[in-house]
Amino acid sequence: MRTAATLLHGDRAVQSQEKISAQLVADEHGYNDYDIAGHTCVHRACVPHDMQKGDYFNVYHGESSKSGCRWDGDLISSLRKFAA
Repeated sequence: MRTAATLLHGDRAVQSQEKISAQLVADEHGYNDYDIAGHTCVHRACVPHDMQKGDYFNVYHGESSKSGCRWDGDLISSLRKFAA
């Protein structure tokens, strides 16, 4: 049985999936650098050109925080999972 909290979290996930977008701003030095819009916390992602599924790439959030996000083959899908 799904609780109200589970339903609410699910609704938030659906809403964020519809809003996340990425704009490529640079593709130098072996990385694709993206500005991220619509994510709950991530505002930048740097994805190496040679990414393989299961590898980690850098995501930037907050004022000065950096974390690793697991690559699943698609940037937006990977970012959605980072928010979960």
